[in-house]
Amino acid sequence: MPYIEYDNSPDLFDNRRLSRTRFLAHNLPVVLGFNVLFPLTAWLLDRAAGTTGTAFGHIGSAAAVFVAAAYILLRWQNGLLGRRCNDAGRGWRVSEWLLKIAAVSAVIGWALPAFGLPVFLVIWIQILFGLYLPANPQPNISGAPRPDTPAVRWAAWAAAGFLLLTVLWYKAV
Repeated sequence: MPYIEYDNSPDLFDNRRLSRTRFLAHNLPVVLGFNVLFPLTAWLLDRAAGTTGTAFGHIGSAAAVFVAAAYILLRWQNGLLGRRCNDAGRGWRVSEWLLKIAAVSAVIGWALPAFGLPVFLVIWIQILFGLYLPANPQPNISGAPRPDTPAVRWAAWAAAGFLLLTVLWYKAV
């Protein structure tokens, strides 16, 4: 097999790859959105379980809107995961399956909001899978990796801190 040499100079405008640090930094809005949407959805579904009639319909509709918003976050995050797969050079099939599972869960969640909660689980699985993928500092067909700036590192630390606080908070509740 012939050796292929790729361009070693990183292009600052090439967005086809994400390192682990950049992936975690780009997931900061997803983590913040998760921390807002999941408790509200769980609270609404808890309230809907104790009501009947039109109140259930209104509360269930609000929960369905939150499930839809979570799916939009997940869809954006899946694009980030695809870029992370480009960096590692593997994992695209898992990324596709996670998106399909979330899409089915979201469609069912629009009709029956309680079944939309797996969308939130897929958000966590995508974050963990993106961090699990191996690092690849070498240039590949998707370009050369961009260097991580201090701002990216700070955003990654903030996202990791919010992830840790979320896990600790849900464990305490």
